[in-house]
Amino acid sequence: MFFRFLLVGGLGFVIDAGVTSLLIALGLAAPLLARIPGIMLAMTFTWLANRYFTYQVHTGRSVDEAMRYALVAGVMAGLNYSIYFLLVRYGVWPVLAVTMATACQTVVSFRSYQFLVFGEKIMFKSWMQVLQIAVPILVMLSGLISAVMSWSSRDSLWEDEIIAITHGLQPFPTFFVEVLRNDIHPFLYFLLLKLWMLPNPGSDSWALFSSLLLAIGSAAVVMYAAYRYHGRLAALWAGALFCVLPGFAASASSLRMYALAPAIAVGCWVFNREVLRTGRPALAGGLIVVQLMQVYTHAIGFFFMAFFALAALIEEWRAGRPVWRPWIIAQIVTFIGLLPVLVSALLRGTDPLPIPDLLSFLRFPAQLMLPWGFTGTTGMLLLSGVIFVFYLFFALSYRTTRIMALVIPCGALFTAILVSSLGKPMFKPPVFTANLTPFLAIGAAAGVAHVNFQALRLLAMVLTLSLAMCTWLLFGKVTGDGDFKAAAGYLKNHVRAGDVVIIPKSSIYWGMMRYAVGSAWGRPLEIMPLHDNEAWARLKIRLGPRLVELLSLNPVADNVYADGVRYIMEKNVGQDLKVAPHVWIVHCDRYRDAVNVTAPLRLDGYQRFGDDLTVSEMSPDPGGSLTLVNPAQ
Repeated sequence: MFFRFLLVGGLGFVIDAGVTSLLIALGLAAPLLARIPGIMLAMTFTWLANRYFTYQVHTGRSVDEAMRYALVAGVMAGLNYSIYFLLVRYGVWPVLAVTMATACQTVVSFRSYQFLVFGEKIMFKSWMQVLQIAVPILVMLSGLISAVMSWSSRDSLWEDEIIAITHGLQPFPTFFVEVLRNDIHPFLYFLLLKLWMLPNPGSDSWALFSSLLLAIGSAAVVMYAAYRYHGRLAALWAGALFCVLPGFAASASSLRMYALAPAIAVGCWVFNREVLRTGRPALAGGLIVVQLMQVYTHAIGFFFMAFFALAALIEEWRAGRPVWRPWIIAQIVTFIGLLPVLVSALLRGTDPLPIPDLLSFLRFPAQLMLPWGFTGTTGMLLLSGVIFVFYLFFALSYRTTRIMALVIPCGALFTAILVSSLGKPMFKPPVFTANLTPFLAIGAAAGVAHVNFQALRLLAMVLTLSLAMCTWLLFGKVTGDGDFKAAAGYLKNHVRAGDVVIIPKSSIYWGMMRYAVGSAWGRPLEIMPLHDNEAWARLKIRLGPRLVELLSLNPVADNVYADGVRYIMEKNVGQDLKVAPHVWIVHCDRYRDAVNVTAPLRLDGYQRFGDDLTVSEMSPDPGGSLTLVNPAQ
């Protein structure tokens, strides 16, 4: 039977490849469009040939069989075309891409047709049963491809990503000092990134690939949690509803901790439930580890941890008599371990954020479903609000997930609005999206999988497919590249030996150095401004000279000399610039840093890069200025 299937598939391949090649050769369609009629003709042929020749079905054709065949064939075509799309996008010859895509499809198709369409022992008699399997598979595949494409479209890093990767340049043990000195977030993610970059420190694609893998790993954890508590169909839908969100593709293509956060968040909830249910010491130890990972991944990770524990406690208490002692001990140990982060968060605060108002009860849930950094229009916020209601409705419709949906997403959002209104703004969409949407996906998945009304199940399928289309429309707008690579390339092509480059802001300096000099340009604790700002000077006085020396807080220099060019990180430059043929200054619009020099300089011209960076070319001139501001502002 398999050889007959291969023969039919081979003839179908000839039709597919032939039609595709013919349309391309005649100039009737581009490679990506030419494949569609090729697939349709091949599909019609293989259906008839498989029915009468491969599986030798001679009974009358039914509507259910036709619908099952169309659904399975659609999934197989989607798989085939998705692989083809990716291969052609990376420059593979179209006929070779057809061959590889068809080979992958063949492996899955044989058993799929045997158990889902033809034969006496098919797994599903109803087309609706096939549909509820096919739709989440297609949607999940769509989300995964969107994530891969978002990752592959990235060309360089932007500022926060530069900061994250630069921490890794500092060797142990002062690596931890560097993270504490320069970042509001704890060290765990930066430690993982440092270890990841060891094989290929200069590759941005390799760095971003870590986020893609973490995002896929988070999707697997979400599916596992749904499978453990709600069954296989719920697991399939959980993967689809998690991967289809635009935030999934955004996290998979951004060098931040938001691809890792969902896995840890769901892990906290699962371990809480299992410790309360079984009381096993090994699971209690795992709970401590995963909760400390939650705390040491993000500055406000401890905030979400409380809701994960509370939801698990209520769920297990309602299900039966929980085992208290191991769980309470685990919470006490975790609380002791989180104290340093808690104190740091209370003292240092968060980024400047707006104070919420009454509309925040509508705006915050909508922003939860948007990709990171994508504020959107009023229409986009309304659409995102509808998506939130869709997820929440199905999560609340299923009794088993009702507590989780009310306590974690709803409870955390309500508490964040309340705390923010008291003068401590804390709602930042990326971290709330990463920690809360996995639970919306699990709850909605369980609701869709166990809904008793066919109309509601069809509605969920239509809405999910529509969301997949919206995610594809957002492709390319989710995560952009920074301007460092272009600006550094301009500098690299124009500076000459003897020139001086001044970059007053440390994070901008790190980005320019990565692309102009190389990824191993120096160590961030050794290259710092020699003139401390007031806050840094006060901190060093409090620590005392012995501790400052032990922690390596005194810089070695404020500049790096590479290829005859001196790159200076200072606002107040004390070096003699009279002998420099040209002086280049890199300004960032957001920081409005003026540079003070000891020798007057004349502006010869400047170049803009994106909306943020300005590279100015200066020359020594007695009639010039000693205070140099951004000429583009």
